[in-house]
Amino acid sequence: MNFKEIELERSEISEDIQDGFYGSDDDIELQGPFEIDLLAGNSIPLASIEIPNGVYEEIEFEFDKSENQDSELFGKSMKLTGQIDGVPFVFWHDFDEEIEIDYEDANTNLVIDNNINEVRINFDLNSVLGMIDLTSATDGNADGTIEISPEDEDGNTDLAELLKDAIKTQIDLMED
Repeated sequence: MNFKEIELERSEISEDIQDGFYGSDDDIELQGPFEIDLLAGNSIPLASIEIPNGVYEEIEFEFDKSENQDSELFGKSMKLTGQIDGVPFVFWHDFDEEIEIDYEDANTNLVIDNNINEVRINFDLNSVLGMIDLTSATDGNADGTIEISPEDEDGNTDLAELLKDAIKTQIDLMED
């Protein structure tokens, strides 16, 4: 996946806002791009920064197409490869969208204090794949690879939209 930006939005109840006013300048913005391989391991460090102590009510991810010509994600915001019933497949999408984990319940806000040294976000790719029946995908151009993308090379454009929406749904579920 390629993220253009990741933003942590501070809560109005955050106790350490220095000037007594809450505004967008109190948010933490991490400028990417961040290319993340969800299959690389259990923990993938994105950045090592100091985040001010406080209460954060939202984490926002801005998907965007990779501009790195040396990356296999070039021109794509996400890519997934695997097999469907023994046939290789590749899913990719090029959407540009903001997706947020919004903790409106004060009891579930992200609280950063001197005792926390990292923030982890657990993205369950198996749950995403469990939401969609990939067995309906076809190799429409008979090249030996099932392509699922918005460019419809194999006739799987609708499935590409379903997968994109399932990923967005999984991110939405993370706030529960």
